[in-house]
Amino acid sequence: MYGHANNKRGRKTFLKSEFYDNPDEMSPLGAERDAVRHSETRKLLAHSFSETALSEQVSMIQEHIDLFMKQVDRFGSRNEGIDVDEWFNWLTFDIIGDMAFGESFHAVETAKTNPQVTMLVNILYTGSIFSIFRRMPYLLPLAPFMLPIGKLKREREEHIEFSRTLMRKRIEKGNNRVDFFGHLLTSNDKQPSEEFLRTNASSLLIAGSETTATTLAGVTYFILERPECLRALQQEVRLAFKSVEEIDHVSTRDLPYLGAVIKEGLRIFIPLPINVPRVSPGAVVDGNYVPEGTIVSGHQFTLGHSSRYFTDPESFHPERWLPSDHNLYDTRYASDTLKASQPFLIGPRTCLGKNLAYMEMRIILSKLVFLFNWEAMQSLGPGREVDWARDCRTQFLWAKPRFNVRVRAKLQIYVHDVIVTTFAFAEDNIPPLTLCSWSAVLLRLIVQSPKPN
Repeated sequence: MYGHANNKRGRKTFLKSEFYDNPDEMSPLGAERDAVRHSETRKLLAHSFSETALSEQVSMIQEHIDLFMKQVDRFGSRNEGIDVDEWFNWLTFDIIGDMAFGESFHAVETAKTNPQVTMLVNILYTGSIFSIFRRMPYLLPLAPFMLPIGKLKREREEHIEFSRTLMRKRIEKGNNRVDFFGHLLTSNDKQPSEEFLRTNASSLLIAGSETTATTLAGVTYFILERPECLRALQQEVRLAFKSVEEIDHVSTRDLPYLGAVIKEGLRIFIPLPINVPRVSPGAVVDGNYVPEGTIVSGHQFTLGHSSRYFTDPESFHPERWLPSDHNLYDTRYASDTLKASQPFLIGPRTCLGKNLAYMEMRIILSKLVFLFNWEAMQSLGPGREVDWARDCRTQFLWAKPRFNVRVRAKLQIYVHDVIVTTFAFAEDNIPPLTLCSWSAVLLRLIVQSPKPN
């Protein structure tokens, strides 16, 4: 259904369904139903998501991540900790806002949600509701009683005007900026229209931010629920790097457990929980003929949770993704069909921002576990205060439960904290230091570390 067409083998294209229709003047990449226009748009945007482009963009992304770490250190050490889902959303929206519109939303800096982000999420949720009315038109007369249509219409118009203003500012900056659209902003006739840039920037804003934040929130929950996973990740990261400055898009590629944690997070908590429907052209799927015009889909959440493909599918086990020679690999998962988990889809519609998402998640998680020790402020797990499977709800995107995490900067050591910090190092499985080494380390830290408030 999602693979490439193949005329020689008689494999036809399954086009996107009317679920993706929207009232904009033109459809962004993710919603474009016409295969030819989709291919043309994808070619225009592909450069921005290439390995070459990402290597040029990483310094801008790192600036946002480093500010995030400073703010987490500031707010996360308080008794109540921080709402991790909220903070991850602030970070990823700031990054994508900067990359798409040339301007951050400054959510991390101000520790406040930008109202435009809330509006955008509400617009998406409303769109999913109207798709229900499209399939069941006899319910349409009830819409005014079920939804605040006037308010939602005003929010949509306000967001369009907001994004149009931002895009005009971005166009004025020209092509001397390394972001999603810099290579397209030329002075010749080939420059795309303002509306093309605006609709795709808005689409990339939600597609490239909320989904990444959702995965990070899910991973945080699961590795805190299974402390042995957090310890294994801490050990891998803290042994791999001597300083946080060494953590980047290249160095984190070589961390197998980190990669396994992210892939397992994407499997057990895929960031887009809804179906991605296609229209059958009249073709055979898995040995069954599907008549032309039939709406079909492969539900990624169901595939990722199927015992047909995964052992212990409802449990978080990063070891299933490890190479067989890794010391944490478990042969119990040797028969798993790992390719059944396709969070970014396959074929011509595979997510254009896949490499960017992986890069962001690797760097963010690595820096968090390198710099901080984590503590959940609620009990986590089945039947406890926060139960991810019980408390998450589908509203086009995931509506997630609030859970807070308190952090302690791993290297903030003071004289009265020496014993506590020594145990923290031991728990992290860091090789023990000699008495002389400890004396040198403690003397340096006591001199350099600021006194606690």
